[in-house]
Amino acid sequence: MAKETVEVDGQFFEIPDDVDPNKLELFKEYCKLKVEWERMDRTFKVDDKVTLNFPRVRKKDLEYIKDQPEKVQREINKKRKEVQSHLVRMMHAKSRITKKSKKEVRDELEDMSSELIELFGRDYSVAEVHKILKDRNINIAYPVLLRFAKRNDDKIKELRSKWREEIDDVSISIKRSRLEKLNLLLNDLLQHYEDATPLNKLSYSKEIRGILEQARKEIEGEELKLTVTGRIDIEATISSYLNESQILRDLTIHQMVISRVATRLGIPSMAIIERLANSFYSSFNGFKPNNDLSTKILYPSATNYDILELEEKNKQFESKQFEPVATEIKHKQTKERVTNARTKMNKKLEELLERTDKVKKETKK
Repeated sequence: MAKETVEVDGQFFEIPDDVDPNKLELFKEYCKLKVEWERMDRTFKVDDKVTLNFPRVRKKDLEYIKDQPEKVQREINKKRKEVQSHLVRMMHAKSRITKKSKKEVRDELEDMSSELIELFGRDYSVAEVHKILKDRNINIAYPVLLRFAKRNDDKIKELRSKWREEIDDVSISIKRSRLEKLNLLLNDLLQHYEDATPLNKLSYSKEIRGILEQARKEIEGEELKLTVTGRIDIEATISSYLNESQILRDLTIHQMVISRVATRLGIPSMAIIERLANSFYSSFNGFKPNNDLSTKILYPSATNYDILELEEKNKQFESKQFEPVATEIKHKQTKERVTNARTKMNKKLEELLERTDKVKKETKK
């Protein structure tokens, strides 16, 4: 369907779809000013070196104008004002064509309210919605959209929460759809790779290898394969879940309990295991080898105790400082280091004294 046109000074102009029929005269006025603008001589020749092109004048030309006679400067300013005046009239005429009344803006917002709320609900910002509308030749000012978004804030938040939760309708959220898109990209890149020059084949091959790797990940899911290639070929598969028969078959219950207790106490688990290995029941608690399983355990409760003797032993025990095995070993190592350092220091002092005495004797001689 042919678009309507208007004739102005022998030139034909197509009437845009967004021009209101009531503003046709304004559009003709704008076209007339545009024709005059194109025919206008917007240059000013200062001399053989410099010619000014209005309305945009280069910075170095402005510096050059300052050195010209006052009469030349007045003519330049007159020409500049003439060009700027015509440009302002033309821009003003265009704004009158596109400018909408408040009632027109309200009506347009009311007609598009559901569509605008949907766009904002899909997590588009005000700037993004403004650009989308502009691409559709819908001119709604940014401040108007901003006020609209604030007025409908509750509806937009409700839609956004639903939009963020529901991803089933997004094609790339489905594995098969992702693989199909990767396959389309691969076919397209393979064609480009075949037609490419030897210099560009490397960049295409990188993209193709990236798509193949992405497809491999899509097919294998969360499975991770580690491959070491060399003198020995190893393939290990780590699943996203633990196989109880493989992981726990060599782990005893008492080892799990001791590890948890040691973690809570903040001490090495080997300190507790060493205590248990040297305890009264070390032959029967599994921490020390015991081949004689027929031996009957003699429990401490079967023994008659002397209370006074126990109190005396308890006093002697309390007089000594109790420390975990790991701490005792650490203190022992520290003590050995201090002793070695002290021995080395004493040896150095003795050598120094010997050298001092020797020097004194030689000085007396």
